[in-house]
Amino acid sequence: MASYSYLYLYCSWFIIFAIYAMTSPQTVVAQNHLINNICHRTNFVDFCRHALMSDPASAHPDLNLHSLGVIANRLAARNMTSISAQIRHLINNERDAERIQNLRVCGRFYDAADSDVRSMSTYWEGREVSEARVRAIAALHFVGLCRAELLGHEGYPVNNVIMQRLLFIVITIYDAA
Repeated sequence: MASYSYLYLYCSWFIIFAIYAMTSPQTVVAQNHLINNICHRTNFVDFCRHALMSDPASAHPDLNLHSLGVIANRLAARNMTSISAQIRHLINNERDAERIQNLRVCGRFYDAADSDVRSMSTYWEGREVSEARVRAIAALHFVGLCRAELLGHEGYPVNNVIMQRLLFIVITIYDAA
């Protein structure tokens, strides 16, 4: 009787394990390998992983470098739109003339960066990697100019660091292509 209960216990655990193994996605290791490979080339591995894996498309079993680039481009474009809206909101609510001027200059830099982000995405989609990379570097430059314009105004909630990191991720993916 005791051996029957052990056999029953063994079979139960085996069935539970088999169900778990069948329902857990096998592609996670492969996709994480690609994402980990890219993110380990940055100085902000955890941020990179979190950002790229935040997009549901990163869980696709056919994830490849081009698809990962599309995901990174989309993240950069969304963040660019959000920060541009934030800058416009700050301009509309600011009372200090000098700060308004700083924000307007920053807004112009973000407009230029936004144009480059849209272009880099188009070039990446067309598999023109070198031109996409040039546009990503230009966007990164404009974001840096905005950041420099706002130095000394740390009270602004414009988060250029995140935008810069997203663009670095994009460039890292382009470099791997």
